[in-house]
Amino acid sequence: MATPLLLIALTLVHADPDTTVRLPQGGTIEINTRNANVSVLMGNSDVVTILGGTAKLDGSALQVKGNERRDRGLEITMPIWARVDISSVNGNLTFNCAPARLHAETITGFIHLCGGAAKAIELETVAGTVVIDGFRGTSLSIDATGGSVTVAGATGKISVENVNGSISLRGIWSNDVTAHTVN
Repeated sequence: MATPLLLIALTLVHADPDTTVRLPQGGTIEINTRNANVSVLMGNSDVVTILGGTAKLDGSALQVKGNERRDRGLEITMPIWARVDISSVNGNLTFNCAPARLHAETITGFIHLCGGAAKAIELETVAGTVVIDGFRGTSLSIDATGGSVTVAGATGKISVENVNGSISLRGIWSNDVTAHTVN
C-alpha cells in the first residue's frame, strides 16, 4: 500500500503550479521567461490565472516567471484592462486578444496577436515572425529583425519597422501608417 501512496505524492510534487491572483484595478503584469512559450487569454474579471509559472504581487505589479521545464509553456488568463510587459528569450508569444496596453519582446520566437481594442501595443522581435489579425486599437508599433511581419484587418496608428524581413499590410483602416524595411 505504501508504493501507490508514494507514487501519488511524487506526482503531486511534480504537478504544474496553478496560481490565481486578484490584480488591483490599473495594475501591471510583468512576465519574464527564458525558454517557455507564453499563451495569453483575456478575461472579464480582475483575476489573473497562471498555469505553468509562479507569481508575486508587489503593490499593483504582478511579477510572473515561467517554469522553463514545463512542456506546454506558460498559460495566463488576465483582465482585458491590464497593462502587460512580456520579455522572452526563446519563446513564442500568443495572444487571443490584446490587453489595454502591451509591450512584448522576444528573441527567436514568434508573436501572434488575434483581436483586441488596445490603447497601445509595442512588439519587438529578433529572428521571429509577427502576425497581427483584427487589431482595433489606438496605436500599434512593431520593430522586427530577421522575420516577416503581417498585419491584417487593423485600425489606429500603425508603425512597422523591419530589418531583413518582409512587411505585409492588408485591410488597414488608418490615416497614420508608416512601414520601413531594409533588405
